[in-house]
Order: sequence, then C-alpha cells, then structure tokens
Amino acid sequence: MTLSGLLEPLQVRLLSALAGRGDSSINFRINVWMAAWRMAQDYPWTGIGPGQDAFNRIYPLYQQPLFNALSAYSMPLELAVELGVAGLLAGIAIFCHALRQGLRQLKTSVEETGERGWSQISAMAAVAGLGA
Repeated sequence: MTLSGLLEPLQVRLLSALAGRGDSSINFRINVWMAAWRMAQDYPWTGIGPGQDAFNRIYPLYQQPLFNALSAYSMPLELAVELGVAGLLAGIAIFCHALRQGLRQLKTSVEETGERGWSQISAMAAVAGLGA
C-alpha cells in the first residue's frame, strides 16, 4: 500500500468533519458534548448522579433530535455531568497522580536496569487514553 493510499481515508475523514455533515460521527460527538456541557452547567455542584440510568433520564432534555447517546463519550465531561465540579476535580487529581506515579516508576526502571520501561509507557498511554 502506498503512502497516498494510506492518506486518502484520512483526508476523506477530515474533509467530512470540516464539511459539517450531519451524519458524521464527529458531528454526533460534538452534539453530544454540547448537550453534556449544558447538563454540567445546569448541575455544577451535585451533577446528575452516577450511572447510565441518571444520564438516560436527563440527557433527552438536552439532546438535539437524532443524537441519542448512552453517555457523554468523554471522561472529563462524564465526571462533570455525573458528579459535578468536585467529582471532576477528584477525577483530574486521580488522573494526574496516576501519570506522576507512572513517570516515577519509569524513571526508577530506567535508572535500575538501563532499559526503557515499555510496560510503564504502555500503562501511562492507557491511562492517558482513558482520560481523554
């Protein structure tokens, strides 16, 4: 497969997102995120409560037509919507602590063995991916 063959799907995807097509998954997520942001603004201190049941009860009041969702599809927004500001801050603190511990383990591993700590790097990448 050539480089142009690899880049063409990416180009099509990017152009569909920029064209604002109503059926794109990017447009879907943006609409869900906007509704979740409004939910978080309306319930800043307590959130709506944890779990999919709470989200399914409240989300229809904020959703755009044709954009049914099971969750906010974003961990920070999910925390803000379900648990409010305190839950969001706690989630950020846990996320930062996990990454800090991973970096500390990586540094210790490299100093002790002289090898790269691929398992630590993989674990930190997984934590970072979950935090997105």
